[in-house]
Amino acid sequence: MGHDYIEELIELVASRHRDGLRILSGEAPPPTKEELREIFQHHRSQSGRTDPAIRVPGKNAAPQAVAVESVDPYFSALQVVGWNAIVAATSNFAQDFKDMWKVFVLYITLVEKPGWTPRSEPTSVIITISQKTGGLDIKMIRKYRKDVPGRIACLARMPQRFLF
Repeated sequence: MGHDYIEELIELVASRHRDGLRILSGEAPPPTKEELREIFQHHRSQSGRTDPAIRVPGKNAAPQAVAVESVDPYFSALQVVGWNAIVAATSNFAQDFKDMWKVFVLYITLVEKPGWTPRSEPTSVIITISQKTGGLDIKMIRKYRKDVPGRIACLARMPQRFLF
């Protein structure tokens, strides 16, 4: 299977755009090409380190390359799926998988703090997330955080008549 631009777009918007969760829920407009380009470039160059969560398409989809060439492939994929489908998929996912969605939202807001700030995972915040989710262990918290964008992308690609 090829590179999943929709999953990565959802990931970028949720974790790095200051209105990311509001965008996914349809409460704010989707990001422009320029906003996405800024997100890519800022995180690519942050402290001269690469961010393994951002991948650049290409053979073997290795962690990000030195340059971000274009956000056009993301917008091309988006033209096929559409923001409305992503918003509907997010809404359906949030309703059907409340616990996973809650972990995802808490992790994004408490750990990653979108708006292009450096990210860390302080133990006290993970304990707070665990307490707010009925004692979920750290492995499940991280798994839920990692899995949600892919699940939303999968739902977004599904014909809307199959979303209940």
